[in-house]
Formats: sequence, C-alpha cells, structure tokens
Amino acid sequence: MRGLSLAQKGAFTDLLFFEWDDGPLPNDPEILMRMLGVNAEEWSRVVLPILDAEFRQNADCRFVNERLEAERRKSIQLRDVAHERAKAGGDATKEKWKERKAQGNGAHSNPS
Repeated sequence: MRGLSLAQKGAFTDLLFFEWDDGPLPNDPEILMRMLGVNAEEWSRVVLPILDAEFRQNADCRFVNERLEAERRKSIQLRDVAHERAKAGGDATKEKWKERKAQGNGAHSNPS
C-alpha cells in the first residue's frame, strides 16, 4: 500500500471489506461507484488504478483480490469445521440428557 494516496488507500480497504463480506465484487462501475461513494472523476483517478493493480477478474468476470479470497476461503472453512464440532458436541449432550431422563436420573426429574 506504499505509494498510494490516502484516497486510494481508503478505496482499497473499502473494496477489501466489501469483498470479505459479500464475496467477489461486481464488474459494474456504476454499482462500485455507489458502493464507494465516488463520482466519475474519482473513479478514474482513484479507484481504477487500484482495481488494475490489486484485483483480477475471476471466471464470472467479478473482481477478486487473490490474497483476500484465499484468507476468506480459509476462514469459511474454519467456521464450518467449528460449526460441525459444536453441533456434534450439542448432539452428544442432548443424547446424554435423553438417556438420563429415560433412566429417571435427570437433574429435573420429578420424584414419584
């Protein structure tokens, strides 16, 4: 990011934030201009050099920053693994409580 103007740094980080949240960026200048809040002159002077230098078009013709996409995929994968582990742990706990309840040893069982 050295050598970028303050405006270019801001546009670059905003584009990265948008890509992190929503995935690859649309290949539509009007949409990107609205997302960034820039006019046509700022688009040409500030944003286009950033897109050319830091992003490439993927197979769907959307803009991606390859480094961010690699980190984003890794983060999604870790989140999915954590979700599955939590679900498995929750399922095991649920089964344990079902067994206790069936045996009449549940913490909340009523004495008869």
